[in-house]
Amino acid sequence: MTGQELKAKLMEVGKTQKDIADLMGVTAQSLSSVLSAKDVKSGTIEKIANAAGVPVSYLYKETDDTSNGSHSSQAVGDGAMATNSEGVKECLEIIRKQQESIDKLVDAIAALSHSTSRTSRT
Repeated sequence: MTGQELKAKLMEVGKTQKDIADLMGVTAQSLSSVLSAKDVKSGTIEKIANAAGVPVSYLYKETDDTSNGSHSSQAVGDGAMATNSEGVKECLEIIRKQQESIDKLVDAIAALSHSTSRTSRT
């Protein structure tokens, strides 16, 4: 996602760069440099989404506003592919973290079950 696309999304939710920078605990100047980048990292996008109070998926939704006022099917296709790739990476990371949590719960339940069965035998 480009900084320009991100700026457009922030405008849609009525947030200024200064608002977001304050909520993120960074200077407006540092946020401005992020929003002028050609490719904003997904982790930064997640932080901006949290500060703006919107889900990350909202920021990835396609907007009708483009810098040149028209959509080229190739440009939209390429942008969608890059966005989808980042979205897939984010989804896989979320799934991995959820699986880790599930594994920990299963281990805790097994340990509890094991200790409970020992206690009932004595």
